[in-house]
Amino acid sequence: MENTQYDFLRSYDFMILGQALNHRNWQIAMLTLQRMQREAKEAGLEIFERQFGNLRQCIISRQDKQAKDILALVTAKRAQLLRQGAPNAGEGKEE
Repeated sequence: MENTQYDFLRSYDFMILGQALNHRNWQIAMLTLQRMQREAKEAGLEIFERQFGNLRQCIISRQDKQAKDILALVTAKRAQLLRQGAPNAGEGKEE
């Protein structure tokens, strides 16, 4: 895992987005999501692209339950990627 990917996965944006959704602060949620989409693309983590698009639609429609459900899926994927290792961890090893 590259440093940029690791930095993105460890960012506080996930928490900020969750809090914005929980408080139904749609403007903060959208701004945070846009920043996350840009950073994920720059880090080469296209695996979040579809879920971020769906999350964007939920925010636009102000569907808080669906948005939280999608965020839960994103968070699970994030945790899975973080468990796979820190930057340079396991290089040269096959798992």
